Amino acid sequence: MLTAFVQLGAGFIILATGGHYIVRGAVSIAFLAKISTAVVGLTVVAFGTSLPELAVSVNAAAAGSTAIAYANVVGSNIFNIAVILAGAALVKPVLISRNTRLLEHPGMFAVLVLFLFMARDGLMSRIDGAVLLFGLVLFIVLTVLHTRAAGPADHSSRKAEIEGLHPDGGNRGRAWGLGIAYVVAGIVGLWIGAEFLVKGAVTIAKSMGVSERVIGLTIIAMGTSLPELVTSIVAARRGEHEIALSNLMGSNLFNVLAVLGLTSFVFAVPVDPRAISLDNWVMLGFGAALFPILWLSKHVTRVHGALLLAAFGVYFVVVLGGGG
Repeated sequence: MLTAFVQLGAGFIILATGGHYIVRGAVSIAFLAKISTAVVGLTVVAFGTSLPELAVSVNAAAAGSTAIAYANVVGSNIFNIAVILAGAALVKPVLISRNTRLLEHPGMFAVLVLFLFMARDGLMSRIDGAVLLFGLVLFIVLTVLHTRAAGPADHSSRKAEIEGLHPDGGNRGRAWGLGIAYVVAGIVGLWIGAEFLVKGAVTIAKSMGVSERVIGLTIIAMGTSLPELVTSIVAARRGEHEIALSNLMGSNLFNVLAVLGLTSFVFAVPVDPRAISLDNWVMLGFGAALFPILWLSKHVTRVHGALLLAAFGVYFVVVLGGGG
């Protein structure tokens, strides 16, 4: 048991370090490529921070623990909105961009609706997985096309900060190398940190006799979502609001399209009846709750964050109270 607690502590430290480097690298790449940080957050950062969910879900399904694989995705999506976005807003109100209102959030919500529709029969089949993977390819293509249509982004306000990352200033090749190295190091750190944390958490939870569904919805979902938590809070503190929000929207998209898509394509994944009647609808409900926040306010405020956390607290109590 002592080893499990050591793994938890090491996981938190590695995650914090990885989150710092991935944000610095993502901002640097956006500046050098003259593209929006929102695009980097929606793709590179979101995929990188979703790697722990992918590793855990595929490994769990391969080991026969399909309840963990499915619950990990649902729980992570809920945690991303109700805790991570809330946490980032409590640290510093998060500015809402036009792209988030018109593209990122509607796209994420549409994917959640599709997900709920697919799971209604109690099985995420290989056909469902193929459809989700096709949706992933379509999402990436549309993001690239949108970026080209929007033209180069203006990062003049960040020029001094980015050049400060590269002491030689004029060596653009080295600047690219360092930016990519930051992102890769951050992703590796997030993966390793999440693995340490999840292993420790699962050991502790199983010693307490908790079911796979509850473990997947709570401890594992929280553990694999910590990369998003660290990355979004670091981004919010640094004023990179586009990364903070786009990372979460993109992560939820990748969780469904890539993580569950690949997992169910390789291993058909049964859906727990309690997920169909409760968990899936809670996930969709948190996604819907963002509509009034995004359209009636310029920021995700501390009040919004507190309300989201309170709603998550109620759901968390219900899940734990439901036992198995």
